[in-house]
Amino acid sequence: MTLFPRSQQLFLRHSPMPDGMLQRAYQSTPLAASSAEEVMDAETVPITFIDPLGKEIEVQAAIGKNLLEIAHEHNIELEGACGGELACATCHLIFEKEVYDSLPEKLDEEDDMLDLAFELTDTSRLGCQIKVREDHSGMKVRIPDDGY
Repeated sequence: MTLFPRSQQLFLRHSPMPDGMLQRAYQSTPLAASSAEEVMDAETVPITFIDPLGKEIEVQAAIGKNLLEIAHEHNIELEGACGGELACATCHLIFEKEVYDSLPEKLDEEDDMLDLAFELTDTSRLGCQIKVREDHSGMKVRIPDDGY
């Protein structure tokens, strides 16, 4: 296999396989330097997840990412079976009343999915639908007990 740069892209070319067939070439575009710097300099705010057993886990959450992404980045047990596509309720979170009141309106689809959630409350939302904002600094969200 040969690896060579060409106009800021990496190309992999595979040698012929023993039976004479060639493998498909692979092409990938690396992260641009400015994007990598933005990722490293991303503005964050502290957010605390409270697991079903009451353990508090404070993380630095990048502004603009959703709470499901933040949980996964920090190895917090929040399933998100549909990958954040608003097709399940496994990223269900429970918010404090004042935080809940400051969140954007729910879509009808989110409300439909929440009907399937365990421990549904008046302040329940799906983590995949809540993007971190600067005013979320210090926010606490509870992960309900879904039997884990």
